Amino acid sequence: MNTKDGSKKVPAESGATSSTQKVSLRGTENYIFYSNDKLGAGATATVFLGRHKKTGEKYALKVFFQKADARPLIIKLREFELLQTVKHENIVQFFGQEKETVTQDDIAILEYCSGSNLHSLIEQPENLCGLSEKRVLLVLKHLKDAVEYLFSNNIVHRDIKPGNILRTFTEDGREIFKLADFGAAKILSEQDEGFKSLYGTEEFLHPEIFKEALAPRQYRGSERHFKYNTDLWSIGCTIYHIATGRLPFKAHEGRKDRESLYKIITKKPDDALSAVQDPVNKKISYFTELPNDIRLSKGGKREITKILRGLLSVRRPWECGDYFRAVKDLVEKKIVYVFLFESCSICHIFVEESNFTIENLKKKIYEDNEDVLHDKRLIFNGESITHLTSIPATTKDKPIMVIPKNFIESEMQNFKLDIVLPLFQPGINCEDDLNVSKRICGMLHFFLRRSKELHHCMNILADCCSHLTAMSRKYVTTIQGKVEHLSINEQLLNYIRVSPGLRRSIQNKIDSIKDINLKLSRDIDKKPYLSSRCQDTDSCKEKISVHVFHGEKSLFIFKANKTKGKLTYNEEQIHKFERNKLAEYCALSYSILMDVCYKSWKSLSEKNHKWYRDIYRKVIYQTCEIENLIKETQELMTTVIRENQTPAENIEFDTDNKSSNSPETELVNSRKFKVVEQFTTEKIESNSLISNFEDAMKDLEVSTDYLARMVAGTTRACLHLKLLGFRRNKK
Repeated sequence: MNTKDGSKKVPAESGATSSTQKVSLRGTENYIFYSNDKLGAGATATVFLGRHKKTGEKYALKVFFQKADARPLIIKLREFELLQTVKHENIVQFFGQEKETVTQDDIAILEYCSGSNLHSLIEQPENLCGLSEKRVLLVLKHLKDAVEYLFSNNIVHRDIKPGNILRTFTEDGREIFKLADFGAAKILSEQDEGFKSLYGTEEFLHPEIFKEALAPRQYRGSERHFKYNTDLWSIGCTIYHIATGRLPFKAHEGRKDRESLYKIITKKPDDALSAVQDPVNKKISYFTELPNDIRLSKGGKREITKILRGLLSVRRPWECGDYFRAVKDLVEKKIVYVFLFESCSICHIFVEESNFTIENLKKKIYEDNEDVLHDKRLIFNGESITHLTSIPATTKDKPIMVIPKNFIESEMQNFKLDIVLPLFQPGINCEDDLNVSKRICGMLHFFLRRSKELHHCMNILADCCSHLTAMSRKYVTTIQGKVEHLSINEQLLNYIRVSPGLRRSIQNKIDSIKDINLKLSRDIDKKPYLSSRCQDTDSCKEKISVHVFHGEKSLFIFKANKTKGKLTYNEEQIHKFERNKLAEYCALSYSILMDVCYKSWKSLSEKNHKWYRDIYRKVIYQTCEIENLIKETQELMTTVIRENQTPAENIEFDTDNKSSNSPETELVNSRKFKVVEQFTTEKIESNSLISNFEDAMKDLEVSTDYLARMVAGTTRACLHLKLLGFRRNKK
């Protein structure tokens, strides 16, 4: 809306004398800001987006109202003094104090956080059911670090809530949450017993402070002092709010109904985490668990619930040290992503790195999923794991797969959505319609997330069956190698004395192993049923995404209509049209999720479970049968070799079925078989050489006799010639 001179009208600040005011450029000695660039407003001040006059850097300028000057000067000075002393990464930084040039209002120069605050983040439609688990854990850590720093410096904040936790980003993209608004904060000296003044926001107020605030002034305890644990209660309410998207304790008529809110808080069971008041009979219902529709995993719920029980306990509340230790232990835990074959779902397991073992991991899996069988096989990166020395680097796309060893046929659990689709009431009420439209947009985001989760689980299930198929083929290949070893050793029977019956028994066992392994190989080639996943032609996620986009457009129109107040006839018609379209988007998205995505998920799960029962379980059983046959055959061969008293009698084959799968055992057995084969070959060659040598010796004996006769004849001839020569010389 523009004025006659063209300037824009904006709502007046609290404490202003006129209902509207012009957009104007305001400033201090070093900073400037526009009066319509509001970042937020509180009871005593409004925060504007400002810039430094020389550098152009953005800052948050907290301008105190004129009525804030009515506060005692010592209180205002205390806030500025406290802001100057705190310096921490998770606390909004204070840069100084200046005066507004015209009005002389006090202005605090603060760090600008571009990501707004946690309350605004929770109000976004996609966070209707709370923030994501990763972000909740990040807020837990940053809030704990900020509060621990304050408590170490004897500072109590007294107004911790999502609206006072700001979000910003570093240059490298890291998300950081910072505690802000120290208007109610106080420094407690070591001599102080606590504080007596009443500060805070009703929904986050400690029960004892609430009690004092409701009591008539003349009955309030003058000696009542409050300490740091009042902040712990506020932290508990804040954690519940960001984790669920709703307040833990809320009266039907809101914060104005303080008596009902006080009754809800003080009469709650000690283990209750939240309460709801019936709008008709005012009855209060308490809940001891977190809602089912939030975005936390089962493991995340378990961990957050432990912290909330300690912070929101009235009878046995935590001390500061308990809170700091619990959050520190939680954020230091590692998340192991696990895919459960039985339920076709992914769970997050929080494990401690210091004492991690595979037994502890299995125990955690069973604690978070009581319907999972105890007897499980764990597969990671396509390999079966029996022991782990460190936490595996799992992700949502590469989880540990939990496969039951004895899978019993059972009906798939129904995909439950414990929700009721929001409906618009008859007639037009801009405020009520805006609230309903927020809930519908939140539902649309919820449907989109569930559709993505189901699609992702179907892909992981397909990967799981692919790994099982590869492992089955590996079993077959390993058995083929063992059969080859048996065939080689079977050749030994040709060189040693073996009874025909024993020889036939060994040959029959080897033939049986070959037949079973061949049949097993053919069974494995039957592919798992992967064709029933959510097809690209269905475009489930894309369709729901379109509904989300149009739903948020409608939400923007409802917000504008609420600001206008009274609508014209044409605006009312458009308003009705948007209501009908928004309700239609919600119904269509719900139908896509349940009738397409869920049915595809259920069909794929059931078919792959059938494949597991019919094929993979058969692989396991027949592999065990083959291993037993191999063991029996090896024992028979070892016995035969020993009975023939060859050097192989000292060679023992590994017949332990448990270790026969290991590559080391196969290598040793292979070497033993080669030794026996080499010895047999050398023995045959040696026998042949001996036979040849004996024949040569016989020939040599004949030759020796002939040579002896020749030598004797030659000797006689020489003597005869010598005698003739002697006679001739004599003549």
